[in-house]
Amino acid sequence: SEAPKVTAELKNPSATALRDVKVVATVFNEEGNAVAASQTVLAQLPAQGTVLATFTWSAPFRDPAARVDVRPVMPLPKTP
Repeated sequence: SEAPKVTAELKNPSATALRDVKVVATVFNEEGNAVAASQTVLAQLPAQGTVLATFTWSAPFRDPAARVDVRPVMPLPKTP
């Protein structure tokens, strides 16, 4: 069986370009349990633009994928 791959289009509605954006894709089974995750870093997400992000896995999922959530990882502010 082929290794899974997810491609997602990410949109930046703001007027500011974003750099080094970490994005995580989480795959869920029919019961809602996470069965796999992958991350990528986008070098740039242009202001009011879109970018395709690709997530890959080296082996098939143990359960069929029912849902995939793709979310940016926002860094926490540094404390003094």
